[in-house]
Amino acid sequence: PEGADELAVAEAGRKHGVVVGAGRSFFATEPTSSHLRLSFGGAAHHDELGESVRRLEAAMKSIAGS
Repeated sequence: PEGADELAVAEAGRKHGVVVGAGRSFFATEPTSSHLRLSFGGAAHHDELGESVRRLEAAMKSIAGS
């Protein structure tokens, strides 16, 4: 969600069964901003990617009001 902390989104993602990386650790010399690092190389099939997106959406919705 707009303005959401990527650490909170990453934690919510884990609780929904999808792991994403908080982007700030990948941009050590850049100003702080919210980014997620999504890895899809290990997906066996594109259906897994679709399920991951659905789970991440649910995770983001779960923190939208907080």
